[in-house]
Amino acid sequence: MESPNPETKPEQKKEGFENVKRMFQTDEFGTISAELNSIYQAGLFGAFVGAVYGGILYSREGYIDFLEKNQATAFK
Repeated sequence: MESPNPETKPEQKKEGFENVKRMFQTDEFGTISAELNSIYQAGLFGAFVGAVYGGILYSREGYIDFLEKNQATAFK
């Protein structure tokens, strides 16, 4: 017969909306849940990639527009 381990926590019930509520609560140390942290990191990474991608596209358009409208390079 196994002796109960005091370090293990009793299994929590996993019901639909209760998990969503629990996701937005902080723990006893004030940190956010792992799920919310993943959402936060994915959002920041997506914003960063979008900014880099958009910056590359619009800088190319700006460069081409500058070359077309620049009067100094018209005689080359």
